[in-house]
Amino acid sequence: MTDAEGRTVRLGNLVVDPARADAWIDGQPVGLTYVELELLIRLAARAGRLVRREDLSSLLTHDPSAERSVPLNVHISRLRKKLRGSRPWTIKTVWKRGYMLREETTAAEADGQHSSPGAITAKGESP
Repeated sequence: MTDAEGRTVRLGNLVVDPARADAWIDGQPVGLTYVELELLIRLAARAGRLVRREDLSSLLTHDPSAERSVPLNVHISRLRKKLRGSRPWTIKTVWKRGYMLREETTAAEADGQHSSPGAITAKGESP
């Protein structure tokens, strides 16, 4: 993605280049619409951090207080589908607050973060 100056930003196998008006996953163009690209630019510039709904919704309307949850949700949904091959990157919804582009962890990685060797499981057995 791009940084604050509009330069290309690389997040692993995901590259976003606003100057060329597209993003690439593993070197293959994603084929984003204008709105999808603008959303992804903002999410990637703050990867791993919350981007408020109001900030993203301002791309869809000039009145940030106007009701726009359905259009924003639709655009985010379409963007998620196009980013499926960009693992480990995914768009997480933070209920009623916004969205975040973050690295997705596998179930095995998540288990490793929360348990230690010899830990007792819920069933009372060692993992």
